[in-house]
Amino acid sequence: MEDGAVQVYSFGPCLVKDGQLTEYALNLTNSSYNPRLAIGVAEDGHYIVVMCEGRLKRSKGVQMGALAQLMLDRGCTLAVNMDGGQSAVIAFMGKQLNE
Repeated sequence: MEDGAVQVYSFGPCLVKDGQLTEYALNLTNSSYNPRLAIGVAEDGHYIVVMCEGRLKRSKGVQMGALAQLMLDRGCTLAVNMDGGQSAVIAFMGKQLNE
């Protein structure tokens, strides 16, 4: 608050930093298959959002290391994991696209 923060967000872990997979992603610390959501920066003003469904008949989800590689493959120089459970929704023009 002393530095002027108005809103603070907590998320993680970091998957890609400075255009490289992080130690967390390389160590495959979290290898379970789950629904996941990641947000990355490819360049200034260009953001990439990847949502992987899971816990469904049609999708078991994705491992954290695979998600990190997916973000790197799409050109992210920085990417972080967000909450990809039931709270994560992708919507377009008012219609929810994921289950």
